[in-house]
Amino acid sequence: MTSNYSSAMQRVYSSHDLDKNFITLLEIKGQFLKERYSGHIIRSIYLDNAMKMGYALFDLKPKSKMRENKKKLFKYLDIYVFAEKDKIFTDKEMAMNAGEHLHKLATSMSDYGFRTKSYWFFLSLFGLALDGILTLVGIAKFYYYVPIFFIIVSYRLYKRERKAEKEGKLLRF
Repeated sequence: MTSNYSSAMQRVYSSHDLDKNFITLLEIKGQFLKERYSGHIIRSIYLDNAMKMGYALFDLKPKSKMRENKKKLFKYLDIYVFAEKDKIFTDKEMAMNAGEHLHKLATSMSDYGFRTKSYWFFLSLFGLALDGILTLVGIAKFYYYVPIFFIIVSYRLYKRERKAEKEGKLLRF
């Protein structure tokens, strides 16, 4: 590690660092990772998603809860920052690390508008199954066999994803 990065390359972060210097530390780590790894590795560790969540974490409140999320984010990034220079990560290792750290962080940030890119159409098949059950039971005849639950679920999932994309809070895993 070069001397430019020495202040950001630490494993224990004080509350002051997490509250005041978080963006600086995040940008230094991001720059270090971009210089160290190729484009394929950067995409595989989802650095863009990590940076997006980091910028949002800086502004969110309560600070005490966000400190824990900031520590989790740095813990994930530190896996790659502190790895041996000649360490080769397999796709499986990177996917497991992302699942263990980033996906959990993204899930905890869903209360703040973050969404993962989902296949809303396939998720809306739940509504279609419900419509099928109602048709078999005979209740669907009261609303002319229109797949109303499929339409409602599809619309809501699609709108959530579009809103997150407009706000820059759509994470692609």
